[in-house]
Amino acid sequence: MIFYIILFLLEILPLSSEEIKITSELNKDKIKMGEEFILTVTISGNYSSSPQIKLPDLSNFITLSSQQYSTYNIKKGRYEAHTKYEIHLLPKKVGIFNIGPVELNYKNRIYKTETLTIEVLPSELEEIPALPWKSKRGKII
Repeated sequence: MIFYIILFLLEILPLSSEEIKITSELNKDKIKMGEEFILTVTISGNYSSSPQIKLPDLSNFITLSSQQYSTYNIKKGRYEAHTKYEIHLLPKKVGIFNIGPVELNYKNRIYKTETLTIEVLPSELEEIPALPWKSKRGKII
């Protein structure tokens, strides 16, 4: 009986070292001010615990929300895991911005994605001029 359990475990557990692949992509490469876009990071491989990523500098954007999805499968005797992060972002200003690599440190090895670029165009809406504000004493400030 123990022989069959060991044989079963050998079939479902990978014998090779852990292989990991990390990619990142944007759902759009050009947007207008006020329009949101999504940075998606996908990790796949035969890792055993949910990996933690290090995001690049996103100071030119407002993070609206983020989600994480994970699936784990055993296919043809091989364990596979997939984790997807979706970060919804809104630009703070017009311009062309590079979004640096996303990093993953797993078992003392660092994995990186490519740098991505997004162009933020002016909005089609006209800007409303700022109104002068009055202080409590009635003076315009």
